[in-house]
Amino acid sequence: GDLQYRLTPRMNVAAAVDYIVDSRRDRDLERTGLVIPSNAKRNRQRYAVSADYDISEKLTSEIGYTYAKEDYEEEIFADFQSNTVNLLFTHNINDIILHTYSRLNLGYTRYDFSEEFLDFAVDNYFLTIGFEHQFSETFRLIADIGARYSDDDLELSNDSEEWAPIGEVVLTYRGEFTQISTKIFKLLEPRSGFRTGTVDRTAFIFDVYRRLNENLGVGLAAEYFLNKEGPGTLIVDDRTFNIRPRIRYDFTRNISLVGVYTYSRFNNEVGNLERERNLVFLRFLIQYPFFE
Repeated sequence: GDLQYRLTPRMNVAAAVDYIVDSRRDRDLERTGLVIPSNAKRNRQRYAVSADYDISEKLTSEIGYTYAKEDYEEEIFADFQSNTVNLLFTHNINDIILHTYSRLNLGYTRYDFSEEFLDFAVDNYFLTIGFEHQFSETFRLIADIGARYSDDDLELSNDSEEWAPIGEVVLTYRGEFTQISTKIFKLLEPRSGFRTGTVDRTAFIFDVYRRLNENLGVGLAAEYFLNKEGPGTLIVDDRTFNIRPRIRYDFTRNISLVGVYTYSRFNNEVGNLERERNLVFLRFLIQYPFFE
């Protein structure tokens, strides 16, 4: 769930809570591109708070904190928790380029991993600079590029410290009947499952949705993930491709039926392993507006 509240004309606060219990091997394919080698039950939690403040007419700051945790019922699987603090500054540079904001984002994440016979941590510091440009009322581009410094306390080698580039590009179109989103990123993220540690993840994500009439709409989503080893992880080279056409019918404003077909292909280059998945499912959605 999400909650936002305006404290003053210049300050907003927000909070978000996620709690998910899952047990499928392919539970993370469309989120991280990784396969978990068991149907072990997992409890996944995420809690986030943030606040943004208008320092001046042109300069805005936002500070956020996120706590995440994953616990497996089976002891042979690795649990982890993470604490992230980040600070974002945006500055209106309309005097130089119309409809454009410059961006500066810096932060720190600590990942604490726990296995049956091993506990260790990974520290990750990151800094990016970029811009946000509004081409029109419907087209928007956000681009950030920077670097990260990461270190683990395993002391298994002299190469535990690592510098690497990071970045993210998001292009969105929001029309009256069509919505399109394209996202590319390269980040350090935790590796969930049998082995602990982090992965250097590169992802290409695309989604388009078209409303055909008042009740009916169709969409197509696709993702490609490249996961390579990061601090605290041995050799990893996993590549995943997903494509997902869907159709949605809205019976009312708050009741919908969604049909989805997903094709996935997973390649483990280290073990020369390739797997495919075909999945069809129906989702019945009921939502209720608590506040209007």
